[in-house]
Amino acid sequence: MHADPGCGTGGREIALDPAVVRAEVLRRITPVGRRERLAFSSSLGRVLAEPAAGLAAGRRIGPLELGCLAGAGVAEVTVFGRPRVAILCTGDELRPVGEVLEPGQIYDSNRYLLLGLLARCGVDPVDRGRVPDVADTLREALRSAAASADAVLTTGGVSAGDADLVCAALVDCGEMIVRRVAARPGRPMAFGRIDGSWVFSLAGKPAGVLSGFLGIVGDALRRLGGELPPAPLPRLPMELAEPLTKRHARTEFVQGIMFQHEGRWRVRPSRIEGGRLCSMSAANCYIVLAPEQRDVAAGQPVLVQPYGDRV
Repeated sequence: MHADPGCGTGGREIALDPAVVRAEVLRRITPVGRRERLAFSSSLGRVLAEPAAGLAAGRRIGPLELGCLAGAGVAEVTVFGRPRVAILCTGDELRPVGEVLEPGQIYDSNRYLLLGLLARCGVDPVDRGRVPDVADTLREALRSAAASADAVLTTGGVSAGDADLVCAALVDCGEMIVRRVAARPGRPMAFGRIDGSWVFSLAGKPAGVLSGFLGIVGDALRRLGGELPPAPLPRLPMELAEPLTKRHARTEFVQGIMFQHEGRWRVRPSRIEGGRLCSMSAANCYIVLAPEQRDVAAGQPVLVQPYGDRV
């Protein structure tokens, strides 16, 4: 079902196309107001808050931009402050790396996946630790994180089980704007606000965390850091090397492996499960299947979205 994404949902479950959610999130978010004056030589990776040397405000300073500033004799630049992003990983089953696992427990791998992804977004991550599946504790953790950060990023607890309490806590503490995304993986997802802090709640499985971050959250955090609204990742036509099965009328992001064969680029699904991070690392792209698509035979063209430098 599609709905007006500009309205708060009040906790109701509304599934929106991921492109619609991304556009709505970017429309709402404005850069943090903090600004800093830096020596140009210390500005690599920062976002210009004022034009300099012909470079527009909102441009992230990379190696070429750094050379441009030096070539124009610009000694100092004004940049946006780095957004503070708090990470909360929810779940009674999570344990820190180094502990011996008991039956039913898993290591908190999503935390490190997110820390790595955030490092590429130009933000200051704030690790708020693990939160158990207790409603009062979760509400307090959300309020505390929102009070200390520009954005809060949670994993787990957004599905439909008895221990999935994040969405209810978000409604209690603030406003829920989007509930669920019409995509797989990463369908369980919420976007909202607590006071002045944005909240992004992602699924518990690593595959859902990655797809939600690459498709929506990462661009939102870049925008929060002052970057001009980034273009979506490109999607390229390629020949499918192995058949794919699709049953549901929603966008599906199938992790794939691009490779060259007889001078042409082809792609095959990587056949991995949502919780297997080590096997996920072999993938280098998504095979993007539109809602109206069903089974796709080998040899047919599909759209491929490379990870690029975002993973």
